[in-house]
Amino acid sequence: DRLTAQDLLEEAEAVGMFRSPDFMVSTKLGFAYTNIAKWVVGDSTVQCINPITKAPEAGDLTKGLYLAGRTGCGKTWALEIFSFLAKAHNIRYKAYGAENLLEMVDVTVMERVEFGYYTGRSHFFSSAC
Repeated sequence: DRLTAQDLLEEAEAVGMFRSPDFMVSTKLGFAYTNIAKWVVGDSTVQCINPITKAPEAGDLTKGLYLAGRTGCGKTWALEIFSFLAKAHNIRYKAYGAENLLEMVDVTVMERVEFGYYTGRSHFFSSAC
């Protein structure tokens, strides 16, 4: 059976509740968590937020993720949860002729600028918290 975004989203909520019993994928986090799950499993219905218009638009599975939000709203936690689940399910991707384990790395804006991580190849998810 193929892992679905809904399966992964339910697992993400369970992992979050294990870490904190009060955790839930709220309406504020729902769009980001749902679409991160879709991106991880390769669901072509993935959406992102246009950083200029703030409107949802079709995502591109060949691009990475960019999470934006104020300090403490759950960006790092989301990456940790989905990185854990990607490893647990051995989710892999192909790039440059090689197959790799999907790993998510938390990179700050300053690191993106300082070390050249910004390439314009990322999806933008803004947490409304």
